[in-house]
Amino acid sequence: MGDKRRKFLGVMAGGSLLLAGIMGNMCGLSEVRAETGKSTGMYADTGMDTDTTYLKCATYFSDAWPMNFWNSESVHMKEELRQIAADGFNGIILAVPWREFQPKTSPVKYNPYAWEKLDAVMQAAQEAGLVVYLRVGYTWDYYDEQESCLERYRELVTDKTVRSAWIEYAKTLYQAVEKYPNFVGGFMTWEDFWEFTNTNAIDRNSSKGLEISQKSGYARYAVEQYSLDELSRIYGQTIYGEYRLPLPEQGTGAMRVFFEFYDDFLMQLLKDTQQVFPGLSMEVRADADYLVDADGTGFYYGHSSTYGCGDAAYTAMMYGVPMGFANQGERVSAAEAARMTDRILESVREQAGKPLFVEQFLFVDNTPGLEKNAQVKEAEVPAYLSRMAVVLEKYSMGYGIWTYRNYCNNKLYNAQFALGSERWKMNAWAEIVSDDGNKKVHLTEGGMISQSVSGSFEEGKPVYMRFQAESDAPCQIAVTLGRETQTVLVDGKQEVCLTFTADSVWYAAWKSDGDVYLDDMNVYTYVQDGMLYEMDGTEGSCIEAVRQLNERLK
Repeated sequence: MGDKRRKFLGVMAGGSLLLAGIMGNMCGLSEVRAETGKSTGMYADTGMDTDTTYLKCATYFSDAWPMNFWNSESVHMKEELRQIAADGFNGIILAVPWREFQPKTSPVKYNPYAWEKLDAVMQAAQEAGLVVYLRVGYTWDYYDEQESCLERYRELVTDKTVRSAWIEYAKTLYQAVEKYPNFVGGFMTWEDFWEFTNTNAIDRNSSKGLEISQKSGYARYAVEQYSLDELSRIYGQTIYGEYRLPLPEQGTGAMRVFFEFYDDFLMQLLKDTQQVFPGLSMEVRADADYLVDADGTGFYYGHSSTYGCGDAAYTAMMYGVPMGFANQGERVSAAEAARMTDRILESVREQAGKPLFVEQFLFVDNTPGLEKNAQVKEAEVPAYLSRMAVVLEKYSMGYGIWTYRNYCNNKLYNAQFALGSERWKMNAWAEIVSDDGNKKVHLTEGGMISQSVSGSFEEGKPVYMRFQAESDAPCQIAVTLGRETQTVLVDGKQEVCLTFTADSVWYAAWKSDGDVYLDDMNVYTYVQDGMLYEMDGTEGSCIEAVRQLNERLK
């Protein structure tokens, strides 16, 4: 999701930003398929007629979440994919994290387990009659404790070696999936590459900051597009030349120049990547950045120059209900939300000049920190979804759900022991065992496992622990999170749920005084609610409305 970027939903492409454009001819899924070099017509083993079918996708990460899906087991994958198909979806979207699939860029190194799991998902989706789209280059993962996920995305702009590794990753990914008849295509997303635009994270006026300005190509771009007098006026300070041009300060009018440069960079990167991943599109940024000129004049900068997505047959986009609203805590009616959705999709569709794939359709959102974002009144969400069939069909060739099944932001790596003991510390009385292909940890008396916990925690806020436990005889487990320990009695098969208070959380541990099996370990701070399925698989309040939407979008 863009879980790390949905703060942008608060600044929307509304009002004067909804510019008119040339409406391109709607093309069917067959044209999208043709762009990938694949045959059109009926997909083998899916029964889907590509000339007439509207795409209805669920982003799939099983019972995990995108940060640890590729190091999880997903033992119920086939049943889960069959359920997705039964709910009226005809495809899935897979978020494929660059670093987890390609852990090293110099020299290039690949992660075998992630690629093996990709094969397993592609095969299972084909058996379920589902086509597959790939989100190429998802930013976030837990693969490396020592390296920031964001670092290589920054270096992608300044380091030719990293850029070469990206192209190799995209090429290898395409080659891995193009052999499957249910593979449809893929897209990059602006949000996965947006960290470089956080110029306040850099000491802009230092020698290092000036070096980044030059190595990225920004300084050269700026002096080629603007005179030094124009740049001085835009920056509100004297600009002496290319080698003294700093990156602009966040939120200032000078960021317009930087955004123009970066939008151009993204389009060039997309073009280069399309050479090795035919038909690749990009999720474009449909909201806008509010900037303030040196004279105090405020304005919005939109990113419509990216909407064409190069040679792609369609434009991908994320759409959330807050787009276009003031985001001051509004709870809007189904009718109000539907009108705004129509307005924004129409604008992007016209400016793109090609059909849309609304691959992240966020009709609800409970992300902590975004409580003021506009939302549809809870009782009217089904009515809003009912109105969306006409709107989506009018402007798009498909849509996708992000949160098909509720998930927690689990901080643990290898939480289902798919990779054995990797990242876990275990003493002599703990071992990984397999129960009909399902790995778990077996603790005998004195057995203990622990893991360093990734991510940050807000002091004083609750932290939750959830795991599966099974024993033939009563035993006690001491569960530790940071400085706090709680004791749990396990007798038989049960799910254990505990609440801790965040206080110097740095590791989690489980120690048993008897014979017990543990699995599906979770340490988290919130649950993402998509209102379709709960974490345990029970139906949510909007699943029937989505089934009806899918039925109407035939």
